[in-house]
Amino acid sequence: MNKKLIFVFLFLIILSANIFAYIPKAQMKIFAVNSSNTGMDANLIIEIKPGTGKIFSNVNSPVGSLTQESERNAVNAAERVVPLAKDKYDYFFEIQSSASSIDGPSAGAAMALLLVSMLSDKDLSGKVSITGTITADGYVGTVGGIGSKAKKASELGIKLFMIPAGNRRQAITTNTGTSQIVDLPDYAYTNWDMKVVEVETIEDIQNYVSMNINDIDINATKEIKDQQYFPIAIENSQALSPMRIIVDKYLVDARNTLNKTENSISNSKIKDSSIVQSLLSLVDYSKESIEEAEEYSKGNYLYTAANEAFLAKTYLIAIDEVVNNPSILSKDSTIYNLRLKEIENKISLAENRSKLCSLDKLEWCISARQRIVWAKNKINEIKSTKSNDSPLDKVMNYSYSLAWVSIANDFLDAGISSNTPNFVESQEFKYLAQQYIVDIENELILVDEAIAKDEDLTRRLNAAKTDYEMEWYVTALYDAASAKAVLKSRQEASQENFDESIFVSKYNSMSFLTSATNKTSTTNIWSKMYYDHATFYYRTNQYYQNKNTTKAQSSLKTANSVINLSKELYEIETKVLDYYNNAGNIIIEISDKEIKPIETIKPLENQSQEKVYVYSNKNNTIFYVIAVGLFLMIIAIVIDNEIRRNSRKQKIQRLLLDLEHKLNDGHISKFTYEDMKKSYLKELKTEDQSRRELERKITTPQPAKEKPIIKKVLKKKK
Repeated sequence: MNKKLIFVFLFLIILSANIFAYIPKAQMKIFAVNSSNTGMDANLIIEIKPGTGKIFSNVNSPVGSLTQESERNAVNAAERVVPLAKDKYDYFFEIQSSASSIDGPSAGAAMALLLVSMLSDKDLSGKVSITGTITADGYVGTVGGIGSKAKKASELGIKLFMIPAGNRRQAITTNTGTSQIVDLPDYAYTNWDMKVVEVETIEDIQNYVSMNINDIDINATKEIKDQQYFPIAIENSQALSPMRIIVDKYLVDARNTLNKTENSISNSKIKDSSIVQSLLSLVDYSKESIEEAEEYSKGNYLYTAANEAFLAKTYLIAIDEVVNNPSILSKDSTIYNLRLKEIENKISLAENRSKLCSLDKLEWCISARQRIVWAKNKINEIKSTKSNDSPLDKVMNYSYSLAWVSIANDFLDAGISSNTPNFVESQEFKYLAQQYIVDIENELILVDEAIAKDEDLTRRLNAAKTDYEMEWYVTALYDAASAKAVLKSRQEASQENFDESIFVSKYNSMSFLTSATNKTSTTNIWSKMYYDHATFYYRTNQYYQNKNTTKAQSSLKTANSVINLSKELYEIETKVLDYYNNAGNIIIEISDKEIKPIETIKPLENQSQEKVYVYSNKNNTIFYVIAVGLFLMIIAIVIDNEIRRNSRKQKIQRLLLDLEHKLNDGHISKFTYEDMKKSYLKELKTEDQSRRELERKITTPQPAKEKPIIKKVLKKKK
């Protein structure tokens, strides 16, 4: 019996030693490209020591500013597939390079590959490498210069080179200096004696680490891609009918443009293989986005489809510009500057057009104004900053602006109708929008830098500020609420173990949007659209839970981000719709035939909710009765205003004093202080002017009129 126990004990010791075996220090060749798209190499060195999960970076290495983020992502991704390593080691990263700099993000996948091999006790023997970015969830992202990096890898004896999925088509510069489009796995094996395989997740990387290079068959890996999952169809709300028209239009336009674009790249005279490669990649992304958008559209996931179609449209705009006007990539390009002026004119026209928005379509109008401001801010960003973006990135920025203006006009098509009152931004939401902006700014001071600099969050917050400056207070509220939702999502996603119950609770709380009553309602457009979008990602998460944990977790986090948007916007929609529908407005118009409200005036506090219609009629008695009633009502309002004015002036003065205290105590930002002070002073000035005007009218005799003259108010045809 004792011998058996000793044997079991020794077996467990041997087993535990194997479980926790790892390579304490290793290095791997990584690759970059210089400004002329020539491949360059560097050494990635990682050392692992027993610890608690700390990450150390050699600050003397000539690396980019985002390298540390890539290191964190690589550790998180590696520990996903080697869970026994979690919080048991400290990691020391170093990059040795003769280059002036190495782009940290593009080394992310290499860091993850080397970590997985070390934690799995698998020696790569200097024969394996990879290029690509890595996310904390374990997704491998695309990078530039893959063909040149692969060529350099082959020259240094690499036998297995991994690339991000979807990047097998590469532009290779031949010995004659021309660009040749090749299938990289086939080309590399035939010409360089190196195997190239595509990887999409950290699980794919781990799979190849465990294999013998000689056993990898590139023919078997050709076009390997998981079967794309498309959730079962859902039933849309009546409110989303205009989105169906927009999605169908975008898909037809994108498909037609794509067919022309593929041919134009093949026939272009661009010799720079890196540019040709970038255009090829954009074509591939466009094609994939269009195909997916068409499937999403069939399932009635309209926002999901529209989002993919929008991306395809943006890529195709950029491709078309570069192919037809290659000089747009040059420094101080004339055509590029002309394009910026053209987009500014389009923005101005769309902005003016938004003044025709219909009150009963205000949600489409607000979403149009959001995108007008996104485009405006992007153009201002392009013009005001000395960016280090590549020439193609600058064209992409222009393309985003143009695409936003385009979809803004599509939303305006849905938001402008005849014979209805116009939507006018209300001062009612000024301070609420301001408070949202201030709250977000205060919160950003407390979060990680990576969250504070999140692109989507920054775009929405900056848009809210621009909306506010333009006195588009309702639009500012929508953008600010969206920014708040994004901020919350990023904070939740940064948690070490994202809890599915966090999402499910919010998702279930919004399920009333799918009720029969809500399906027939034409309001709450964006909360409904985002709810459907969240449904898409939640069902995707459930599908991949037992198939691909990386995709499942990523889909869940995306679903959570989208449901936060739905939840936050529903609260704002409710406030805005309640105000415009139930404000008890006075509506005045003169018409020969029918009553058509054209102007809304917010009633004074405690004023009875009443609608007064004034219209021409042959029976003058009716007119005089209504006119006298209006006159008496105006007198009552003037007297009431005068009583309120004195107390209002004193209240404003108290608010100004309180504002100073809040600034000094650090309770509000400088932005809020300046804006509110300006508003209070303006209101104080208005109060004084109103008092003087009233006094002048009272003391100045008015000539008697023989009888009132009634003029017809005619609407211009839109």
